[in-house]
Amino acid sequence: MLYLLCVITFAFVILNFKLNKKDWMAPAVIFSAVFFLYTFGCVIEKNAYDIVFIPMTVFVITAGIAVFTLVTWAIERSAGETAVVRNPQPIEFHNAYVVLLIIAQLLSIIFFIKYLGNLADAYSVISGETYAGLGSKIELYDTNIFNYIFTYVGAPIVNLDTFLRTSDITFFRGVPDSPIFVAHNFSGLYAYQV
Repeated sequence: MLYLLCVITFAFVILNFKLNKKDWMAPAVIFSAVFFLYTFGCVIEKNAYDIVFIPMTVFVITAGIAVFTLVTWAIERSAGETAVVRNPQPIEFHNAYVVLLIIAQLLSIIFFIKYLGNLADAYSVISGETYAGLGSKIELYDTNIFNYIFTYVGAPIVNLDTFLRTSDITFFRGVPDSPIFVAHNFSGLYAYQV
């Protein structure tokens, strides 16, 4: 079913490309191309993740792309030819708005750096460690501080990786015991032995 869906989505990409006069940026082309790319990625990783599609999934995705194609084609046909603007007028912003936006961005960066410093100072008092540079303060913010806060407050930390592996979710059947979600390296959360 996965290979069939890959062929169907590729056919819709070609069909929409031809219906929209070889315009790659037409919404129907982009819509079907995104489904094709995801399906192609599933075909490539089929064996690694044991991906199985049921016929209803293929039908729903095919029907959705077909409806999008038909609606786009009907709108294009009813609208007729559109005039191409050769000399579009540029959108101009007043310099004061641009300067205010840059100042606001710089202030938010400065205040966040100050927040990181205050957070590192407060954590240094408790842990006895020092965090001198901005890099070490960012590392503290990304890793250690949330583990301490959750432990101090007594909030349970849910290991999303273990939850998805033990739940009955078909996408993760047959996946080896290696962490999927390791955006943050919380100590003690990922205890996989290699």
